Amino acid sequence: IMGWVEGGGTWVVGPLSDIRTLEATKYQHAPYGHLEDWAGITCRYELPGDPQDYAVHWSDGRSALGSTWYDGLEANNAEVLASYAEGPLAGLAAVTRRRIGKGQIVVLGTLPGATELSALLSELGKEVDVLPASEASANLLVAPRSGAGGRGVVSVELEHKPAMLRLPEPAVDLLTGENCTDEVCIAPYGVRVLQFGYQVHTP
Repeated sequence: IMGWVEGGGTWVVGPLSDIRTLEATKYQHAPYGHLEDWAGITCRYELPGDPQDYAVHWSDGRSALGSTWYDGLEANNAEVLASYAEGPLAGLAAVTRRRIGKGQIVVLGTLPGATELSALLSELGKEVDVLPASEASANLLVAPRSGAGGRGVVSVELEHKPAMLRLPEPAVDLLTGENCTDEVCIAPYGVRVLQFGYQVHTP
């Protein structure tokens, strides 16, 4: 993993990662096996999320609840991206980042909400030119595909809800033969296989 990070990888890790040895026992020297040294942090305290969740304040001014698990992190050689705003971990880091070589390690001390996690991953993606394949509903998986037969996207609705996909250019649905432009509606649990730059001509 470290070689991959140094070569340019962005590792978003935690919580409850690197906490067991190969024999499935707990580490004796620290809550994490290697992560504290690699990420430039010290894990001071750990709390389960049940029965209470705690507010996290992000460096860009947003505040939101964490969830599931809470590691109170002390940043030794890392940048603090978010801190706990309340409770017994108040003032300790909740999310940190350490740049190593060409890459970085981002440690999540708690599991952010969907909005905050999406914003974090979007910002990290922009840094390495990894962007969403298309503008789409949050419940839609959109996977770009390209090869000798052309290029397009495969879209799968995951939550049994209606979904919308905005197309960057006209396409044809290879499953139905439907010509598609602009916004495409996708039914609950629906699948679309869309090829760009090609349309079916009907008499």
